[in-house]
Amino acid sequence: FGQLREVRLSETVNNIAGKRLNEADTHEEIANAFKNAYKDLGYDTEIIFSDPKNAPQLIDKNGHAKVGAAYIKDGVRTIIINAEADENQSKAWLIGTIAEEGSHLIGRTENRQINTGTDEKGLESTGKASNDYFYESYIDNDKPLAIKSDGKDYSKVDFGENVGDDIGLFHGGGPGTWEGVEGLKQLLDYPEDYIYRPKIDHNGDLDFFHLRVHNRAEVATEVIGSYEHKNKDLKIDLGYSMSADGVIAAAGKNNMEKVDEIISVFGRVRYTEKNLPNITKETADKIYIVNLDKDHVFMPGYGDKSSKSMKNAIERMTKKGELKYNKETGYYENRYGVEIKFITMTKSQTKHGGVMMTPEKLKKPINWGLEHLVYKLRSAGSKLPINEEKVKIK
Repeated sequence: FGQLREVRLSETVNNIAGKRLNEADTHEEIANAFKNAYKDLGYDTEIIFSDPKNAPQLIDKNGHAKVGAAYIKDGVRTIIINAEADENQSKAWLIGTIAEEGSHLIGRTENRQINTGTDEKGLESTGKASNDYFYESYIDNDKPLAIKSDGKDYSKVDFGENVGDDIGLFHGGGPGTWEGVEGLKQLLDYPEDYIYRPKIDHNGDLDFFHLRVHNRAEVATEVIGSYEHKNKDLKIDLGYSMSADGVIAAAGKNNMEKVDEIISVFGRVRYTEKNLPNITKETADKIYIVNLDKDHVFMPGYGDKSSKSMKNAIERMTKKGELKYNKETGYYENRYGVEIKFITMTKSQTKHGGVMMTPEKLKKPINWGLEHLVYKLRSAGSKLPINEEKVKIK
């Protein structure tokens, strides 16, 4: 539903700004077309063309330059466009960038109305759908632009809240997992308000001797499927144990808000094998699957979580044409082009449940526990925003 609303928003903006955008020859004319359209919709917005040197707001937590950024403060909305970014050097690309950042601002404005009691759900957005819509609309009329930074110093300007990342952390309900997710939250370089960490009542799900008391994964799937991220620029859903099953199941049904990354930690192989082939790019761009080299769960009814079993599942999915390995990227891809990476935590570094616990709880060196998991995820390519001072494994 969020993407449908975003497409409708894009169509509305394009109906207002389309004629001027088609006729625009400069970045200033493109910006003015968007500003007038947003104003007509009740969202006064300032658009600034700058560069990372003059606008540190264009530098992310890892020191990389952003293509654009969106901020809101006391009702004042500001889009900052990186005039040096390669992506902004042509008409269609720049139109897409501005549309994406504008979508973030409108989505965040409507979410604030929700928080203050408004009944209407508003215009949630992922931003990327708006970018794609406008890019495709104007690619046939694309041309190079001589885009320039205004050269002003914005280093001391407080534009307010960066409409950016949002992370959902979902725990499995088993021993140590709640403490572990709390420990993970402490390792993130991220505002606490945008970390969603519900207590999910899993209530059973024992498959031992074919006895099913209650399906924990379905409970998690319902919670995850109804979760909507507050911010839209980088969205990550991380599920642990039974909630890893829930994240994968929700994604397999394509029954959740689109995210940039899904991270599944110690989910059961059978849930992964069943759902991984069905996940489309309308749900996730990348998926990271974490397993142990051996399954340490002593009750077989909880299901196999080992990397050996996952390897066998990968072979089965590959033979059926559901997965293929891309040597250039180092990722597996399913039939819909979703990129997948499989990660193994070894027995010497952790035990089942322990990986999500802090070193203090484990009474082990730093590379035994949670920090090592985070490090492995980042090394594999995840954009999980971590506190570099707390995670120093080499």
